[in-house]
Amino acid sequence: MATYAQAPRTLWRRAAGGEVVVLAGEAAEVAVLNPTAAAVWAGCARPATFEDLLARLAQAYGEDPAALAGDLRAALERLCDLGVLVASGAG
Repeated sequence: MATYAQAPRTLWRRAAGGEVVVLAGEAAEVAVLNPTAAAVWAGCARPATFEDLLARLAQAYGEDPAALAGDLRAALERLCDLGVLVASGAG
């Protein structure tokens, strides 16, 4: 089971409106995360599985986990591609 965690050396600041601005280590790419992506990123402050994150988001947003699963997978993939999250273990 894969776990996701914030990448080391990622700089970040919370902006107005709940957005988070992140600067990924090596690539030095700046990204502005909307409040939902920011919640996913914040949920990875400690290593978390997809299932952990899905349960937390479903509870926070009052949504059915099945309705959020696809969006969460896409967000995790994008955040990993940006280099602000790292995945470890089998996915």
